[in-house]
Amino acid sequence: MSIYSVALFFHILGAFGLMAALAVEDSALRGLRRATTGEQARTWLGAMRTLRVVAPASIALILVMGLYLTAAAWGWTGWIVSGLGALLLVGIIGGALTGRRMIRIGPAVGRAQGALSDDLRQMVLDPVLLVSARVRAGLVLGTLFLMSVKPSAAGSLVVLVIAVALGIAVSQVETRRSHELSHRGG
Repeated sequence: MSIYSVALFFHILGAFGLMAALAVEDSALRGLRRATTGEQARTWLGAMRTLRVVAPASIALILVMGLYLTAAAWGWTGWIVSGLGALLLVGIIGGALTGRRMIRIGPAVGRAQGALSDDLRQMVLDPVLLVSARVRAGLVLGTLFLMSVKPSAAGSLVVLVIAVALGIAVSQVETRRSHELSHRGG
């Protein structure tokens, strides 16, 4: 057993942790968007609280172990630089888009009694939350592809652009579908 093997294990463990965090966020976001009362919304918001620890810890693990693996074996190849950029973008998008909105949503949900107000419903249904979640999931999947296939720098950028575009497209379809269902009453 080498230090490289142990670092690779923890690097992969970080990726699993980040994927798990994104899966929990997806489930909680879906539940939060369907919630009609303060109590329901608080339940789903509570599930999202674990993300404040798991997601940053996973990103840190990926980053630290990835930097070691880069220094020890790979060097600064195009796929590594692209993957690092994507990982940083995942953190920035999560904080800037989702984090800022959740800072406002959390206390409002905490105070909500009975049915959610129209203003709170609009906050919870903010399409930016979906865009953020889907783009970050796309970037993480794209980065996992980069780590597995190890394409050229140009190929790596194409993969990440496609990942972002797919994340945006999926969020738009979900937003449109949610809007249509709410207008039909279903």
